[in-house]
Amino acid sequence: MKEEVLYFSEVKFWKEFEFFDPRFTFNLAKQTKMRKAAKGFLAENLSFQNHFVSFCLVSVNEKKGCKYYLDLF
Repeated sequence: MKEEVLYFSEVKFWKEFEFFDPRFTFNLAKQTKMRKAAKGFLAENLSFQNHFVSFCLVSVNEKKGCKYYLDLF
């Protein structure tokens, strides 16, 4: 049986940086904030409580387009 997944995503835009990995923006404070938001959403939407929760980042770059980082935490 395939498990249902509920994705919580953050979309960020950055100008071109040569040595920058957007995943570093997901520090402990950001993770705590996103988990709290997910917990609140699940408390209000009981039909999603049995779903697996995944936290993702969409990085938008003016030269490279979009890059998706799935299942970060």
